[in-house]
Amino acid sequence: MELANVIKKYRKLNNWSQDELADILKVSRQSVSKWESGKNYPSLDILVVMSDLFGVTLDQMVKGDTELKRQILDGDYYSGYHRGNRPTTMAGFLADYWWTIFPVGGFLVWVYYAISWSFQ
Repeated sequence: MELANVIKKYRKLNNWSQDELADILKVSRQSVSKWESGKNYPSLDILVVMSDLFGVTLDQMVKGDTELKRQILDGDYYSGYHRGNRPTTMAGFLADYWWTIFPVGGFLVWVYYAISWSFQ
């Protein structure tokens, strides 16, 4: 069984919503959703916590997931992709941190007016 199905199965057995599981694990609901859809993998520390939480071994959680095993064996597991990180490009950065435009822009406008006011 794939890890995505295992996570979903044990979450439902405990009658938890994705939000509730996310709160317990201190992650976002979107992370849980991506794990359950197979788009991303949780980090190893989260896997350990989930195995304790669900009362199963790590073997039971990950043994059937051939893609996860391939990533671990190839040394790709810590490349950042399993967490859903975008490549370190300007577009990836802007996609993740677009909201910083507002406070930085506001600060720059404030600095501009403070400097122009001081020269009058």
